[in-house]
Amino acid sequence: ATTLYSQLATPQARLAMLLGLARHNQLMRAQQMWKEIEANNDPIPVEGYNAFFTSINVVTVDKLKIELVNTLTKMKETKVNPNAETLVACLQTLTRVKDLTQNYQACCDLAMSLMAEFKMAGVKPSLGAYLQLLDIFYTKNLPEKRPLILKDIIDLLEQEDDLWPAQTLEDFGFFSRAMKVASILHSKKLAYRIHKLFLTGHNSNLLGEFANVDRYYHNFLSLIIKKEELDVSMDLFNKITPHIWSPRRDILNEMLREIQSKGAVQHIGKLFDDIELCGHGGSSKEQIYQMNSKVLRILDTNPSATSQFNNLDSTYVDITKRIFRHLVDNKASDGLYLRFNTHAADMCNMSIKIFLKEGQYDSAVEVFNFCVEEKERMPGELRDDVLEKMLDAAVEEEEADIGFQVIEYLMSMNAPKRAHRCGLKVASLNLNPGQKSTLNKLFSNELTWKNI
Repeated sequence: ATTLYSQLATPQARLAMLLGLARHNQLMRAQQMWKEIEANNDPIPVEGYNAFFTSINVVTVDKLKIELVNTLTKMKETKVNPNAETLVACLQTLTRVKDLTQNYQACCDLAMSLMAEFKMAGVKPSLGAYLQLLDIFYTKNLPEKRPLILKDIIDLLEQEDDLWPAQTLEDFGFFSRAMKVASILHSKKLAYRIHKLFLTGHNSNLLGEFANVDRYYHNFLSLIIKKEELDVSMDLFNKITPHIWSPRRDILNEMLREIQSKGAVQHIGKLFDDIELCGHGGSSKEQIYQMNSKVLRILDTNPSATSQFNNLDSTYVDITKRIFRHLVDNKASDGLYLRFNTHAADMCNMSIKIFLKEGQYDSAVEVFNFCVEEKERMPGELRDDVLEKMLDAAVEEEEADIGFQVIEYLMSMNAPKRAHRCGLKVASLNLNPGQKSTLNKLFSNELTWKNI
């Protein structure tokens, strides 16, 4: 483009260069091109002025005010009418002023003066202009008394039937930024008003790209989780996930914390389905295991038998089987090999307990056998209380072989007292001579053991 311009050097070429440099944020080169245009007395359309406003990069708000006033006066003298993009460009430049936080009030005053001047000139503010106002008024370092200009903006926009189509490219960032501000202000009332406006007419088209969709729903749901009851949060979650929006890991973890703290296990089935459908919110392998551990902990601490909700047993069993299957299928995954998976043993402990509580003895045995097979590779080990529950279930099922494996596992953990107690339980079964001999061999080094 620069080579082509050097060959042409026409007013049209200089204007095209100005527009391109400003669009691609080449501020210094855009300012140089503006000076060339002025030096050659080129005619400047409104698009050229807008590009110039976008490229202004000054240090103080006072200098910016002088620059804006001089250029807007020139537009008036040359009878070039400003448009919605002109207002957006002026406000956008104000957001880049270096002393915005030091001269916060002066910047806010200048922004409101620009809004008033453009209104007098017959320019209706676009959503992009309101977006810039939010960026100016709600900086990273907000004053103690937070302004409520967002409320005033929503009051104005609610008078419109439909905000579509967009007037400027910046319009597509308004709704996600507005929801972020509502979250900063901890105002669920404003958030609901923004969402209602968003669902009006064709306004949902104004979210545009995926990043805006993600920010909008992330901030909305984060706020609702903090401010509303869990049933309300889950109702919103179910309406938008996974067909409209795929939540990130932090939202999923927050939902799990809410379910755990309130014992609201009626929601765990749908939530876990969505967790899997959404790929655990972009989690790493280790983060997936952390999340699955939280799910198992919820099931373990809220048994279906003692819950006020009915028919949870099949949901509990299904979720636990899926989590255990994921562990088995990924034991050789280079994302996190089993030998490095510090969550595996605890997940197996909880899986065995859940299966036994839900009357799924065969599934509990499957988990136990996995732990026996992978004992040398898996960090950690089964807890002795879980092993004793496993043995009690084996005795009830009259499966002495499983009992023997549990005893051997306990001995390898250096838990002789529990092993001895479990040995006595197995001895109460109707054992054949070979099994009696095996049991006696297991305790051959135990002085307190009496052969059977």
